[in-house]
Amino acid sequence: MPAEYAIVGYGVTDIGRVDEPHSLIEYETEAAARAIADAGLQRSDIGAALQAVSDLSGSVRTRHDDAYARVLGLPANVYIENVGRGGEHTAMALIIAMKLLDLGIANYVLVAGARDDFSRSRRVKRAGGRGT
Repeated sequence: MPAEYAIVGYGVTDIGRVDEPHSLIEYETEAAARAIADAGLQRSDIGAALQAVSDLSGSVRTRHDDAYARVLGLPANVYIENVGRGGEHTAMALIIAMKLLDLGIANYVLVAGARDDFSRSRRVKRAGGRGT
């Protein structure tokens, strides 16, 4: 019988104009916490955490290894950051999550990621540079 998988929770941060900008870590952490709550799970249930973020234009961003997992105090057996590039990062996160489940490494895998490309571009434009 083929293995079965389910996405059991979903978390998203507030979008649009926010009173003050937050760091990517803060956004990832907020979305991750909301996904855990939406799934009806406890933080202690999470066996693996993945950061579904990709680098832009071949550049490498500053890394904050297992930031959201550590901030939330997750007892993850596995943490993997930056699981893909461009549009593939979501598909790669799902493939990695399914494999972690298949191998019995985790019963629940949390995937979180954050992007601030548009916000950064708008700040550059307001400062007189090229931006969106």
